[in-house]
Amino acid sequence: MKKNSILFLTSILFSLLIAEIGLRLSPYRFKRSEFSHFAIMQITPNFLFIYDKDLGWKLGNAGVYKVGIKSFPYYKITVDSLGNRTTGYNSKYAKPQVHLYGCSFTFGQSVNDTLSYPFQLQKKMPAFEIRNKGINGYSLLQMFLALKKDVEKGQVPKVAVFNYANFHNERSPLGKNWIRGINFNLKFQEKNKYRQNNYNYPFAIIDKNGNLCVKYMSNEHWPQDFWLRDKLYLMDLLNSVFDKIWDKANESYLEEISFRLASEIKKYCLKHRIKLIFTGMDKKSEVFLGKIAINGIDTLFFNVNIKDPNMNCQPTDPNHPSPKAHKIYAQKLFDFLVLHKVNL
Repeated sequence: MKKNSILFLTSILFSLLIAEIGLRLSPYRFKRSEFSHFAIMQITPNFLFIYDKDLGWKLGNAGVYKVGIKSFPYYKITVDSLGNRTTGYNSKYAKPQVHLYGCSFTFGQSVNDTLSYPFQLQKKMPAFEIRNKGINGYSLLQMFLALKKDVEKGQVPKVAVFNYANFHNERSPLGKNWIRGINFNLKFQEKNKYRQNNYNYPFAIIDKNGNLCVKYMSNEHWPQDFWLRDKLYLMDLLNSVFDKIWDKANESYLEEISFRLASEIKKYCLKHRIKLIFTGMDKKSEVFLGKIAINGIDTLFFNVNIKDPNMNCQPTDPNHPSPKAHKIYAQKLFDFLVLHKVNL
């Protein structure tokens, strides 16, 4: 009996070892490397992102940051005096503002300043001041909170563009796949300090009375990764599968948070006489845009497939739009604004 038990345990351990080796030799190693994408980035100076008590994090001090990945050439990120990524605006006179809120897609991850679509839109709209309000990792909630802060400071835009993607559904309510993904990235980022390590993350819930509420959670209280996830590919796979199953089971709730936020953003913009536009990046966002359009929100679907090698920044960053994609975004948004008779 004892011999059989030892044989059984040995077989289990051997099977796990084979599975681990198989994952390390399979294409999964490339997928897993996406988690450590930020870990291999060299940023000069450090702390491109810093703590913000309301938003969780924001861009660091004004200046030029150089970002490189392994042996590939650096690209440049310039933060202006207002804490936004530059759009090249340099007029001495006040002009109507167009704010572009979003995540790393709007920010322009992995492309130089002049190649981001907010920068290119500024060239097409010299009568306006275009502000790039995109911040890496932002949720729809953080975008909304950023708009509120701008208005409170007297920086009221004439047009507010919210760039939505389907994966934002798991960000605003802290879906497990998203929040543990941040945890995992932070472990890889300890050396280069790419992002501030300690901050409160704003998230949205629907309380027992059916009301949308904003809460904050310190990263010290975030759900922890499975044991040895950062060491073992097999544990990483199990953790990822578990989180995705949980998020899938709660998909309708996560999406409902986004719908509620879009409705609140609409009310806020109407109150402050701001023209609101929702744009969509990924294919799944088209469905969401269709639903909120019924509620009277102007929407624009960019319809650019960033899985196309020409539309992403591979080999260094296949998950973010290429300069070619940014050019299309700028043109489509410009055409949309003309069509809706925004005074250009």
